[in-house]
This record gives sequence, structure tokens and C-alpha cells, in this order.
Amino acid sequence: MPLSNEQIAYIRDKIHQEGIDESALLNDLLDHICCAVEYEMSRDSGFESALNKVLSDFSPEEGLGNIQVEITTITYTKSITMKKLTFVLAFLASLLFFICILLNGVRLLNNYDWAFMNDLAFINQYAFCLFILPLYWFHQYKLAKQAPNDGLGITMKLVLFSIGFLCSEALANAVFFKLMHMPGGNQLFIITAVLGMVYVPLFLFRKYRLAF
Repeated sequence: MPLSNEQIAYIRDKIHQEGIDESALLNDLLDHICCAVEYEMSRDSGFESALNKVLSDFSPEEGLGNIQVEITTITYTKSITMKKLTFVLAFLASLLFFICILLNGVRLLNNYDWAFMNDLAFINQYAFCLFILPLYWFHQYKLAKQAPNDGLGITMKLVLFSIGFLCSEALANAVFFKLMHMPGGNQLFIITAVLGMVYVPLFLFRKYRLAF
């Protein structure tokens, strides 16, 4: 037996009173509980008795609100673990970057012929472009999603930070290509300039809206 709009609204209020205020979780619980209540009512149970039975079966001992607490705790724990892992990997990548610069300086000052330096430079470039830059821009995008008063929608924020990411990737590789005397450096500088002309106005517009 399908529930009426009044009954669905009553169940929603009941879930909210249990301490569920996160909209996505509330809607998920509402959907599951409504389906279960409809099933119980199809077995000749009244609405109130069906709802009470479903809530008693569905809820943990601490109530429905504990579900949100547990989900928040798990999400926070995962977030902290990911942040720690990110910082450790970023530290190792940065350490490799400066070791590469140090060894290259020693090589140039003493005219050493170290064949492994080219391989080390490429490894360093891969770590910077494939790990550090993507993590940095993804983190900036996540922070921007939490700032609703910047005049940009979610789609425009995604476009903005995607352009910023591509611009930084083009610049990093342009400099690297030039230092390694590889072809394509000039073209990458042109791509950097074009992307920068798109990114900088959008970036300044967002900063202006946040400031005023």
C-alpha cells in the first residue's frame, strides 16, 4: 500500500527528530523506511504500528541519530588518514626535488659526468606533475566548493581549477623541456600563456567577490 504525502512528511519529521539533519542521509533513510513501512502495511498492519516496528528494527540502540554520528566519525577518520598519507607523499616528492637540485648543482660545479642525473630529473618531474600538482589543485577545488559566496557555480569552479591545473602543468613541463633541451618547450609556453589569460581573470573575479 503506497504511503500518502502526509504520511511521508510525518516519517521525515520523525527521522529529523531523531537527530538526522544531513539531507542526503535523511533522504536515504526516508526511502528505506518508507519502503519497509509499505511492506509492513501490506501485511495488514496499521500505519503507526508498521512505522513503530520498522523504527524499532531499523534503529540502533542509541537511536537513528547515532547512524549520522558513526558516518561522520568514519568519514573524518578516513579524511585524516588520507591527509596524513598525502603530506607524507608530498614530503617525499619535495625531498626528491631538492635532492635532484643539490646533486645537479654539485655536478655542474665539479664537471662530474653523472649519467643517472637525467633519469633522476625525469623521476622528479613525473612526481611533481603526476602527484603534487594534481593534489594541490584538487585540494583547492574542494576548498572552493565550501565557499558559496564567490559568484561562481560548481561547474564554473570545476572549469576554473581545471584550467589552473592545466596551466601549471604546461608551465612546469615547458620549463623542464627547455632545461633538458627537448622539443616542444616553446609550444608549451604558448599553451601556458593562453590558459593563463583565461584563468587569471576568473581567479581575480572570484577573489574580488570573496573580498566584497
